[in-house]
Amino acid sequence: PPVQALPIHLFNTNISQYSRSYNTSSVSLLDRYFFRPPESLFDKLKYTEYYEQYSLYPFKQQDIHEVSPGTGELFYLRCILMHRAVRTWDDIKIFNNIVYLTYQETAREMGLFGNENESIFAMKEAVESFSTPAQLRFLFTQLILDGAPALDIWQNFNSNLSDDIHSNNHNAINIALQQIASILAEHGRRLRDFGLPEPQTWTKE
Repeated sequence: PPVQALPIHLFNTNISQYSRSYNTSSVSLLDRYFFRPPESLFDKLKYTEYYEQYSLYPFKQQDIHEVSPGTGELFYLRCILMHRAVRTWDDIKIFNNIVYLTYQETAREMGLFGNENESIFAMKEAVESFSTPAQLRFLFTQLILDGAPALDIWQNFNSNLSDDIHSNNHNAINIALQQIASILAEHGRRLRDFGLPEPQTWTKE
């Protein structure tokens, strides 16, 4: 199904916007989520669930715009909103009746990452949210540019990163590496800078 990426921003950092997808001029969709009706029916709806059920396009699958762990608090805010229904900005930092100072502390106390590295968590969540392989390759490059363990992520997700390339598995992975190398080159970096394997052959696109 088509996926609508919902915007995410920190408190008081959003600029009023016009959303073509929802054909309305308003404050952010995140702020509108906080202003949803007070009835108990709406209490347990997470950010994505609210717009899946109560919007002009209620049958479209919703996701929250991908952000990398390198964005700091924005990343942890997204993690919380993906897993909890909240009513206000203040609610986000409350867990088990304890008020935490940061979204990072809150997310960790919620046990969202278990024993996983945040970057592995981000990739796994992107896969489970049906991100396209091209989107995953872009996310992968952002994660490793932010210092994530490149080889570890590559070894865990190389099949997902190459899933849209119609070729045998070896050649698909080879082409995926080329495309990742192209993205990294835009930042003046190379695969070898991150300990990633080089493509065995280079294919002209």
